[in-house]
Amino acid sequence: MTIGAGTIHGAVAVGVLADVAAAITADTFVNTAKLKDLGAPEESRDTSEDGYNDAVSGYKEYVAGMKGAGEISLTLQWNESDVGQIVLNTAFEGDGEVYGQITFTTGAKFTYRAVVTGRGIEVPKNETITRTYKLKLSGKPEWT
Repeated sequence: MTIGAGTIHGAVAVGVLADVAAAITADTFVNTAKLKDLGAPEESRDTSEDGYNDAVSGYKEYVAGMKGAGEISLTLQWNESDVGQIVLNTAFEGDGEVYGQITFTTGAKFTYRAVVTGRGIEVPKNETITRTYKLKLSGKPEWT
């Protein structure tokens, strides 16, 4: 995938059971931070009303519209020097995008491009401090 000039090039890959990874290019993923939780995306589809006042049935009709790839939420062990979290923070502070890849234990991979739309820090008593991120997927994701 090519991203236009002026954007931040970074990548985040998520191992289902263990790690999150980050890289400078979309095709290189290196494991970095500890993944505590992953909220997988739910795809959706818009509809457009296609009903008319003189419809015989008296019911509205709809046609399928554009699809949305959804959002991903990540909860990571907080580590300010982690390359993956640096990429996510830089994208959040700027107007760049990140690339990501979720690898499932079956070997299937879900690859996407996203905008970082949220981040936070959780500081629970007697627990690991975590960093949370919300990623809004952009364009069509790919399954391989």
